[in-house]
Amino acid sequence: MAVHDPPTSAAARILIVEDDRDIADSLELYLRRDGYQTERAHDGRRALELVGFGLGADDYVTKPFSTRALLARVKALLLRSNRSSAATRVTRLGPLAVDRERLEARVDDDPVPLTATEFGLLAALAEVPGRVLSREALIERAMPESDALERTVDGHLKNVRRKLAEHGVDHLLETVRGVGYRLRPPRP
Repeated sequence: MAVHDPPTSAAARILIVEDDRDIADSLELYLRRDGYQTERAHDGRRALELVGFGLGADDYVTKPFSTRALLARVKALLLRSNRSSAATRVTRLGPLAVDRERLEARVDDDPVPLTATEFGLLAALAEVPGRVLSREALIERAMPESDALERTVDGHLKNVRRKLAEHGVDHLLETVRGVGYRLRPPRP
């Protein structure tokens, strides 16, 4: 099963790839009952024709599976997708702007030169301003393929803080001892 086209419309389109027609019929019935538009393919070749090579799939489920669990996964996937597409790609905290689409941070339109890892950590914190993220959570959000130790985050954020200090906004990055880090929204 692949979800294609960002679910910006009321009904997301779901591609059902299933060689057993009875199972495909049942899945289609449940999905349409829940308000989704469906497409069907009975083999991988037909699925590639429908979706295209460049689009890819967001998730898949192998047999055996529970219809209830499948529908819950579809809803969770679309909820996450809606949240990320609805969220603005630029987060502003006073003079600091973190642009996740352009992969850049700016202070009053002056670029802050960050490495990819430093930017990823800053962007992860900017997604939840005011909320404390543990080192482990930061690794999961900013460096998911990394096997870095949690203390590696400290070194990267020390560099981020130094670079923010050069622009006079290092006070926005706060260390919460024994817990993690947060970007503190400026006081009005």
